[in-house]
Amino acid sequence: MQTELGQVNNFGEFVSLIWSFGSRAIIAFAIFFIVLGAFYYIASAGNEEKIEQGKEMIYGSLIAIAIVLLSGVLIRILHQPAQGVASNLSEIPTVIGNATNILISLIGAFSFLMLAYAGFMYLTGKGEKARILKAHRAFAYSIYGLIIGVLAYGIANTVIKFLV
Repeated sequence: MQTELGQVNNFGEFVSLIWSFGSRAIIAFAIFFIVLGAFYYIASAGNEEKIEQGKEMIYGSLIAIAIVLLSGVLIRILHQPAQGVASNLSEIPTVIGNATNILISLIGAFSFLMLAYAGFMYLTGKGEKARILKAHRAFAYSIYGLIIGVLAYGIANTVIKFLV
């Protein structure tokens, strides 16, 4: 039978097709929210509320990705509901790899923009302690965000190599 998502011959293939589509959608949304959380974190300049919002977005997204990956492992172990699961699951590390490459590029670019902004704030601070302190915080959090992005990239690549 032909569906909107592709060709299916039995219920197992239908479940596999839905899982494949749904997992990609969830991972794509999770990566979007990781990037958004990183932007909140990097651009917070010490604002505790924005830092917490960024952390919550990142943690929630990582949990969603972990649940999707664990469900893929469970399907692989059970291998019952769908016979064609292995071919769909083999594409997930590639999708995650491509997404992490885009993610680290965006985080890196935004971090360097925030570093330039912090430098500009420092230069135009005119000796005012509040503006200089804000520039220091913006600088520190942009460096923290860059470090977190690089670590996330390394962890994602390690997980991908483990899955392949």
